[in-house]
Amino acid sequence: MERVPLEVLHLILSHLPGSDLARAAQSCRALCNQITPFLYRNLDIHLRSGNPDAATHKLLTTLIRNPSLRQLIRHISVENEASTFWTAGHSKLLRLLLSTWIECYGHIRSFTWKPTSIFTDAYFPNLTHLECTKTRNRDELSWIRWHLYHCRELKSLSVGFIELLSAQLSNSLFLTPMGPFALHTLSLRGIDLSLVNPAVFVSPSLHHLGLEYCHGMDAFFCNVVQQDLAPQLRSLRIVGTMSMAILQGFLVELAKTSRLEELTLCIGSTLHPICLQCIELHASALKLLILDFRAQMHDRSSAMQYSAQQFEDILARFPRLHSLGLPLQLKDPASSRYKRARFQSLDLHKKALNTLHIRLRCRPRFELDARHVAAAFQRRGRFTVYIGQGRGLKKLVFDKGTNYEANIKHRVGEENEPTVASTALELATELQAPITNAARESFCTEF
Repeated sequence: MERVPLEVLHLILSHLPGSDLARAAQSCRALCNQITPFLYRNLDIHLRSGNPDAATHKLLTTLIRNPSLRQLIRHISVENEASTFWTAGHSKLLRLLLSTWIECYGHIRSFTWKPTSIFTDAYFPNLTHLECTKTRNRDELSWIRWHLYHCRELKSLSVGFIELLSAQLSNSLFLTPMGPFALHTLSLRGIDLSLVNPAVFVSPSLHHLGLEYCHGMDAFFCNVVQQDLAPQLRSLRIVGTMSMAILQGFLVELAKTSRLEELTLCIGSTLHPICLQCIELHASALKLLILDFRAQMHDRSSAMQYSAQQFEDILARFPRLHSLGLPLQLKDPASSRYKRARFQSLDLHKKALNTLHIRLRCRPRFELDARHVAAAFQRRGRFTVYIGQGRGLKKLVFDKGTNYEANIKHRVGEENEPTVASTALELATELQAPITNAARESFCTEF
């Protein structure tokens, strides 16, 4: 290892998980000295059923016994399991812990807080990543606004509000004296975009955009097109209500400057699905596609279903798809009883698809539905089928050349369970390989 340049060694270490770093640090003292800053740069606190998980407990114990290691912390992440009942007491305890341990707030580069009651007792002026998905009061809003005003190197922003933020407050959130942001990733939830100028954060540097339950999306996308902002998007996720004509027009304009690799559309209050021609403009790069159009946004049973023939048509239009999610109806329309429709194409096994999410409620014999679909792809290797959504999500994995029933692996998924291959739906799953991690997490989770 003495001959390896430090820059190369650090690059390798930056991509290793904590478990591998811990084992490598035990090999020799010289390597241990290089690994230690990487091993303790992430303070990840994960709570399961109200208690820290094993990895969190071990990390906290080490930091308590060795206070000098706390100065190496650069990234803070706090996450609680969906089933965990989060109270103000949890937040107070974490606030006390963080305020005691973090000696120099300027060293922190990434801050992620997924529970409620954001840690607002300190400010981090040098953040490149900020994620707070359950903002609920004006103090927390002011805390977020401070970072938007002062973090000049911010590249990734994810902000969500439990209740819809008014148009005036939404606009004031992004009015900063610094001018336009140079964000690479932007995710917004529960924000009114009616008065927001998209030029503030939409630029050619923006690669990942997600909007969930935001009002004023029609005006927002119209302004993006009219101002010719030309974002270089690789992934786009839209969940909510908006005009289908405006959405289709934006996808057409977007194709002039970039090609999407991941596209998630869950649109409510619509009577017809999107025209596939506007998505087909991105077919050369598209690897993840989720289509879910509903008459009523929060009523899954109102989703418009796709037939087996339409499923085959989508695969023919998008030959590079690895992951596909849609309300697929397998029943043969010509049969009065429940008989599964046959696929007409004989070369489905040649397609790149390896993960399918059937976004319908599980029937009693859902395993047979999954096996029926997987059989068409069996020659190519492993094929994964998800059926259902949220807590009722079932996962079945089929392997090549084996008895499918004997090798079905199924489990009930949690609402935020990562999907596919933990997978670059499993976002590429990240929102990184070209299908990213964010993509995987959104593949089968409940909208």
